Amino acid sequence: MNKKTSQSLRPNSPAQPSQTVVTTNERTQQLGQDLTKGSVVSHIARLSGFMMIGFVANNAAQLVEVAYLGLVGTAELAAIAFTFPATFALHAIGRGLAAGGSSLMARAHGAGDNEQVRRIATHCLWLVVLFSIISVWAGSIWCRAFYSLLGADGLVLDLAVSYSQIFLIGFPTYVLGTVAGLLLRGIGNGTVPGLVMTFGSILQVILGPFLIFGWMGIPAMGIEGAAIAFVLSRFAAFFIAMHWILVREHLVTNSFTHLIQSWKAISHIGLPASINNLIPPVSAGIVTRLLAEHGDLVVAGFGVATRFELIFWMMMAAVASSVGPVVGQNWGAKHYTRVQETMRSSTIFCLFWGIFTFIALGLFAEPMITLINQDPIVIDIATTYLVIVALSLGFVGIQNAASFSFNALGKPGPALALSLLRLIVLYAPIAILANAFYGYMGVFYATAAVNVIAGIVSWIWNTKTITHHP
Repeated sequence: MNKKTSQSLRPNSPAQPSQTVVTTNERTQQLGQDLTKGSVVSHIARLSGFMMIGFVANNAAQLVEVAYLGLVGTAELAAIAFTFPATFALHAIGRGLAAGGSSLMARAHGAGDNEQVRRIATHCLWLVVLFSIISVWAGSIWCRAFYSLLGADGLVLDLAVSYSQIFLIGFPTYVLGTVAGLLLRGIGNGTVPGLVMTFGSILQVILGPFLIFGWMGIPAMGIEGAAIAFVLSRFAAFFIAMHWILVREHLVTNSFTHLIQSWKAISHIGLPASINNLIPPVSAGIVTRLLAEHGDLVVAGFGVATRFELIFWMMMAAVASSVGPVVGQNWGAKHYTRVQETMRSSTIFCLFWGIFTFIALGLFAEPMITLINQDPIVIDIATTYLVIVALSLGFVGIQNAASFSFNALGKPGPALALSLLRLIVLYAPIAILANAFYGYMGVFYATAAVNVIAGIVSWIWNTKTITHHP
């Protein structure tokens, strides 16, 4: 029997598994997929492929939801735009905790320690259960005050609160299903998470019109029906994800040994990753607050535009998220040149996809938006935003890939620093000044400029880190 004794798991050394004995059989029967051999590009493509489908399906579902609500009224469109920062923020924190667990699992997987992989998966899910309970409690108390702070009032405020109250009921199963899928990616399984997201999205699109418009004798519930469709669809997806992680991969155990140590190690990466994930919704919140000064139609136009933006952005997000398990496993196995190749390939893809996005939106943004809403002001605002911001999206992808890489290396500090630089030092002051001098157009140009600057800085920092390995 081969024995391996390692340091106890602790926050300042999250990659190290706790003391354990690993048998030869345990090492040879690896969980998931070994990403330390074979073509790096092939691994990224495989991991990204199903996630791209899942991400696009998920955001297409949100876009269809906006289309449904656009048929109900402009107030509903504005309300759903106000809910976006809050719902996205809760999701972002859950994904951040999953990033901490996935990073630890990937490096343990690369080192051949299956027992540690299962322990981290189990403890991470319990941490997410705790987070979801706190989120539901806090959200139910403060959602009205939060939307008021963003600038919502009157009917729009009431609609936003109604949507959120229903969303919170289904949030625990939604976030647990999402995290379970992301943990599977830590062991190289990129297929199931993408399929789960796709299934939930398709079900949401199917259920939406029945509940929103009142088809087949069901009472028409408007924006509340949209929230119910979301909750029911993600509840079904949750069962699929948990079946795979519990039954197929056997990643969950009944062990609570070193639970607090695991939570500290997960949080060492997960909390900075959560803050990093919060930058998009916080930025969206800042933009929404600034645009609220210009009226509900401007906010509605921005809300429609962000749904289209997310479809293009999620293609890069799929590639960026695939960087994590590939970098983590190869860093754990000390294959440093493969880590550098991974980052080089993801950067090239993001730049080319950014150019494609700029061309596509420049040509087709207006007709696509017209399919969602026919209000000329909404169409003008949404089209203007997409054309201005489109070219900078490639740099957003580069920053995302760098963040996933830092987290996979067990170095969450740089990713967090980059996010804070983006939000506090650059975005908030530039957007506020631009709004004061140039109105909402200034906010759009500020967004594009900050995307480019943050992407370049992220690329430089990450490149220096992975070329100066131990």
